[in-house]
Amino acid sequence: VLDVIREANQVLADTPWVTSVWSLDNVVRWASSDGLSQADSLSVIENISSILAREVMTKSPNTALVTGYFPETDASVLLPRLRELEPALTALRDRWPNVEITLTGVSAVEAATSYEMIKTLNLSLLTAIGMIIVLIALALRSVRAGLVSIIPNLFPIAVGGTYLYLTGDGPQFTSVGACTCVVYTSALPPTHTAAHP
Repeated sequence: VLDVIREANQVLADTPWVTSVWSLDNVVRWASSDGLSQADSLSVIENISSILAREVMTKSPNTALVTGYFPETDASVLLPRLRELEPALTALRDRWPNVEITLTGVSAVEAATSYEMIKTLNLSLLTAIGMIIVLIALALRSVRAGLVSIIPNLFPIAVGGTYLYLTGDGPQFTSVGACTCVVYTSALPPTHTAAHP
């Protein structure tokens, strides 16, 4: 198992955007630096009931954690990096078929989840715009009114999208949510009041 951990540690250490790696291999090397053998080092670590031991392994279930640290970054940047890491992990899985190797962690899971959610929000935004235009045309019984409603519905989205593109922020939960609110509110018909004598 230590060999697998050591190789996983090396995979992360060889990744340019990973700044440091922490695993059982680091702890064993640290303990061995005081002259302990690998077996004695593992025995010491096994008897340590502390945060140090829990950070690198658990006995139930039998798992070991190899942690790679990297600077905080946006999901749109992190997700392609994680995909680039996948071939090295696949090679590691092929080399050790009896060991389950999973890429996990809050940042990794959040990047994949947020990317899918933003993609779904973008699709729902476009669907909402299309439906609003069609409903306006049907409600007013005028194709021309439906075509004219494209301008007030798309203008705020176009301006917001241009701003996000120029600033390099890209679509995020808040920006897509705000655009959805803009579309819905711009589609509401004006209210008229009439005074009757």
